[in-house]
Amino acid sequence: MALTNDDLQAIATLLQPINNRLDKMDCRFDKMDSRFDKMDSRFDKMDNRLDKMDNRLDKMDCRLDKIESEVSALKIGQTKLEKQIKEVNHKVSETYELALEAWGTGTENRTWLENANLKI
Repeated sequence: MALTNDDLQAIATLLQPINNRLDKMDCRFDKMDSRFDKMDSRFDKMDNRLDKMDNRLDKMDCRLDKIESEVSALKIGQTKLEKQIKEVNHKVSETYELALEAWGTGTENRTWLENANLKI
């Protein structure tokens, strides 16, 4: 069975409200597309800002790494200095004890000589 012109016109009349709705939906989709385009541009701006922040954080991270390595080197140097200070302190103590012993021996010898001269 073939469709007649009247049948086709009746079908077209029935489809007309659907076509009108589809046209309205197309218009709405176009508006939504323009809104999404605006949102995309906003996201691009935010992405640029976040990239700048990320770069700054990377620089700060590098600085912190440098500071940590310097602090570590200072700790090693401090440990070496403490060891050297202990050695110097030990040597000073030994020298003081030796000088004190020499002074005491000198005093004893002087007393002995004075007593020996008195006996002569």
